[in-house]
Amino acid sequence: RPFNLLTIKGPFSLAEIHSWVFQCVPEVPEKPQFIDATVLFFESTFLGTHLECNFQKGEAKFASDNISTISIIREFLTKEATKKKIKIDINVVINDDSINHILKLIDPKLQSHAKLSKEISLLDALHELGVNDTETIKALSTEYQNLLEKDKELRAEFSNQPAYLDRLYGKSTLICLITYINILGITTDLYIDYYKFKGTSVKSKIPKLLTILDNYNYKNLLLFFRPEFETSDSI
Repeated sequence: RPFNLLTIKGPFSLAEIHSWVFQCVPEVPEKPQFIDATVLFFESTFLGTHLECNFQKGEAKFASDNISTISIIREFLTKEATKKKIKIDINVVINDDSINHILKLIDPKLQSHAKLSKEISLLDALHELGVNDTETIKALSTEYQNLLEKDKELRAEFSNQPAYLDRLYGKSTLICLITYINILGITTDLYIDYYKFKGTSVKSKIPKLLTILDNYNYKNLLLFFRPEFETSDSI
């Protein structure tokens, strides 16, 4: 599993760093264990990504396969240290292969939603054509008949997706009424965070990213993130 690393050093106490981590990371115990070092492990129940926190007085280390997780922690701890006027040294080591890893984890969710969206669009088109009576339905292909039989089930699944998609949607996106766009948020955040660590602003490229996602294909998406793979056979 490819990890990205964040190391923070400074004149903060164990209580201070524990308080910052407690506010930033869910499920952290409220009170610190007064031992030499605290080590905490977390796994996302949604994407399956990992986060390891290892901190003590004067030093904290975080490792995650999700670059956006590292970005959120860095921004939060920097803000808290600034509030307390504590000067900290920050070092981040990015593992480029974590991008391939995360996009592979996201891939089934994008594929599933794209398939469901297509099925709902087909159902809407069939109903608009007035395909409702028994005789007309019998004249349809088996595929369309099966689709119509699952109409209520598919629409129920589709209507339940906003909450699911909100968890995919990232920290920098706007509320959108179009369900399909919501699923793209985690990917846009990943793209922005990845290049932010490389010192590049890519917000102007987001429309192109959305176009690629609208015609989703894992290889094309990976090449957009990592164009150096254009001439590689290792994708």
